[in-house]
Amino acid sequence: MAEYFPTFSEVARDADRPPAWFGSIDTKFGGFNVGIVHRFDHGLPAVIPINPEARGRRRGRQYIRAPHTYTNGNLCIAATDDWEPARDTVATVVAWTAHWHAFYVEWLFTGKWPAEMYVAEVG
Repeated sequence: MAEYFPTFSEVARDADRPPAWFGSIDTKFGGFNVGIVHRFDHGLPAVIPINPEARGRRRGRQYIRAPHTYTNGNLCIAATDDWEPARDTVATVVAWTAHWHAFYVEWLFTGKWPAEMYVAEVG
């Protein structure tokens, strides 16, 4: 992580909590702080917006949450089946998070998310 994403650092941890990192994504149109928390079940880590705490924009009095966010505000950076713990690392998550933020900035400017939405298959 230090070599590829030097703005990220591991948070002190103990046995009761999974590994976590904190850092900043710079899109050249703004910096965005995030926390990345691994999961004990080795699923896709959580990406938690820190500053600003939410990703969205105002339209008049209405607040519109950014696409590809969960109801708790965490970022949806990939489909869960895209994550392969034997292959992917926290550096993968940071790269996907940077990509998400590039789309987010475009959405802020244009009101359109620049990629098709992922739709999970049911059944």
